[in-house]
Amino acid sequence: MPILKTIPTSSKKIENNVVPFSGNGYTTVSGGNLTFTTIQRSPDNGRQFSNLYSSFKLPITSNSGNTWPSIPNNSYFSGLNQSEAIVVKIAKDTYGELIDGRTIHLVIPTGYTNGATANGASGGTIDLYSSYVTEANWSSDNHTYAAGFGHSLNPTSADVGKPSTNIAFLFTDSVTNNDGNYTTPSNSCCTTWADGFPSTWSYTTGTEPSDPPVGYENGNTSFYNMSINAATRKPPVNITERGDKPVGIAYLDKGFLVITDPDIVSSFFFSGSSSGATGYPYGSQGEGSYTGMTQVTFTSSTSARCEFFTFEKEWLLSVDCVANNGEFFVTENVTASPELQNGAGGAITPVPGVYSLTGGTQNYSSYITEVGLYDSQDNLLAIAKPDRPIAKAANTTQTFTLKFKY
Repeated sequence: MPILKTIPTSSKKIENNVVPFSGNGYTTVSGGNLTFTTIQRSPDNGRQFSNLYSSFKLPITSNSGNTWPSIPNNSYFSGLNQSEAIVVKIAKDTYGELIDGRTIHLVIPTGYTNGATANGASGGTIDLYSSYVTEANWSSDNHTYAAGFGHSLNPTSADVGKPSTNIAFLFTDSVTNNDGNYTTPSNSCCTTWADGFPSTWSYTTGTEPSDPPVGYENGNTSFYNMSINAATRKPPVNITERGDKPVGIAYLDKGFLVITDPDIVSSFFFSGSSSGATGYPYGSQGEGSYTGMTQVTFTSSTSARCEFFTFEKEWLLSVDCVANNGEFFVTENVTASPELQNGAGGAITPVPGVYSLTGGTQNYSSYITEVGLYDSQDNLLAIAKPDRPIAKAANTTQTFTLKFKY
């Protein structure tokens, strides 16, 4: 039976670190990992998706948008109060604990061509970008408006590793607002919603940024920086009555993006899909004919893709195992037996088969080759082995710090 020592609570510590998911954290999702489904507010639409409005905390009646908690009832946020929407699902195994809400770039196909109705929509795609109301570097928008769709606010200082609402809002330069102007950022810091995104990220060449976003360890202050003092800044949301117009919402811990803007929804080019299209594609039966589309995918990343940075939390349990002066200087090595003529000559102890290496003319060190952790019922839970034997004399102290990553 080994000699056991109770480890005090003060010698055990649990901490967590935010680390990039699956390599460097930058991810591009397309094909079967990115699906599109139309949903309707009406519970009588004959489809199984009528409950998704309440699941996403979207208004379940046309008037309920006026009673959203803490959501402004103006012509800009009212774009989130629509009778139809498109749900974009990101495959679960492509992101970690959370998608960073500052970093989403979604490309979707559109029936608009050559910018006839949508600004910059030539080539049949529209670019959507995520942003915050809060001008601080959280991993999700720590603002009351975002909390209306997600979790509670975090009252502490900004930190990408701290929990917050798990919500971001989606914007685009490619549709018009109620004034007939294109929906570029109204904040004077920026000219496009793409500002603050790293130019080194190119899906065509497969080039990804080498640095994580600002806020993470060794983060690049030019990447996705929401700080009001940032030199290279990402555009925040202007929430005044004449402010910016969200076209959708990102649910960052669930991997869902919900597009609500009626111009984008009605022009979504389902006929270019590679699978999942059930119903009429855009343009063949008129407006509203796309409502039967379920789990639609697109083969080409040039037609539909989503880029983002994502992270996971690495949990670390540290346990300090201390062999103090007068402890753990005995051995079970039979060659230390005083009964052996050429042995170390250790003294006999009260424990059969265990020998002390001190006493008389002998003062040897024992050598620790492994440390075991046991539960309160003396069951062995784990063994740690150093890369070499560690000397432990009776009058010395040795500390072994065991670290377990999860």
